[in-house]
Amino acid sequence: MKLITNVQELEKILEELKANPIFYAFGENKENFHSSFWKWMFHENAKETILILTGVNENEDLNLNNSFLEREQNASNSDKEHKYKARYDVLITINGIRKYIIETKVKSFPTLEQLRRIEYATKDKHKIKFFCIHLYPSNTLENLKSTLNNWFFYDFESLSKRINIEKFSPIKRVYIEDYKKMLIGLSDLFRLFSFNQTRPNYDFVWKNAKNQEDNFDLQAKLEEYKLWELFLHYRSKHFFYSLQKAINESEEISDKMKKLLVYESSINNKKSTISIGYILQGDSDLVNYSLNEIDRRINKSNQSDTKIVGIQIEDEQFRQFVLSKKDSEKLFQNMEKQGFFENCHDLQKDKLFCKYGDTFKYRYTKLQISDFDGILYQVVQYFNKVERLESNLLQI
Repeated sequence: MKLITNVQELEKILEELKANPIFYAFGENKENFHSSFWKWMFHENAKETILILTGVNENEDLNLNNSFLEREQNASNSDKEHKYKARYDVLITINGIRKYIIETKVKSFPTLEQLRRIEYATKDKHKIKFFCIHLYPSNTLENLKSTLNNWFFYDFESLSKRINIEKFSPIKRVYIEDYKKMLIGLSDLFRLFSFNQTRPNYDFVWKNAKNQEDNFDLQAKLEEYKLWELFLHYRSKHFFYSLQKAINESEEISDKMKKLLVYESSINNKKSTISIGYILQGDSDLVNYSLNEIDRRINKSNQSDTKIVGIQIEDEQFRQFVLSKKDSEKLFQNMEKQGFFENCHDLQKDKLFCKYGDTFKYRYTKLQISDFDGILYQVVQYFNKVERLESNLLQI
């Protein structure tokens, strides 16, 4: 397993980041730090800061006294059918007109759901330009770019190239130069991580992740710099999106089933969690929500008959789960009768399942493989079996 392409280069980049005081400020608050720093730059040179953040060269006679960069903004809007609420990182207003909205993504990937929510919650959105500035390399966001036509995406490398420190006062240049160096260092760091871009292996979660060729402990090194969780987000999200794409393209899963699959990816307690659920019973509109939100709705309703079964991969566990409030134990028993849990980890006597709360129940096996195609095969076989035995599972 080779997680990075060049250990020496990685250590060199980390040492340079370690010597950069701006990097320490970034480490304390990885997303809010950027909007605070941009506001500090904006106070001196609004025109140049707008150019750096958006690539837009505003008019030379920009009225600095009537232009504002505001942080952590709320938005709300509604139409005949829906109410939308969202929160975003930066709003730039010029001469009383809202012109630019910026969302910064460092600790996690931008999602279609989040960026659309910001767009829908924004009044007069056709008059505003939307920007997403993100840490991770641009080639990992191709799906979002092709779907969200109203958004512009810039990675940290693009941002750094637009910073001209000569446009700021001498007393501020040293800090802005350090900020620019940090952006370049983080961009260079993430380019060193080695994996197949289209079919990435699940090789990034094993305890004490090491490069086998040189026994380099990547996890320990990145945790020293508070960067392990960023790496985990990067690799986990990339694996998740690749798996979702492969499932959607698979001819072994029916179109009917694909339309009822719910996907979710998160990092919990420094562990990667990837979930794919099938709406066995319930409203098909639930595909528009995360599993966490569905779980919340199920718990809130006393009458919910929603039943979701699926796969969850967390760290080294390959889980088969049931998400349901009503008759969930009976559904679990039906799945056991149909041979779903034959190779699962043994539980304590008289215990049928592990659980989180009252609605999420699961059994698991220890994941023995890390290659993308092997995991995809297990997932496809599971959902094929669910579809084949669907009527038996619902005999409650």
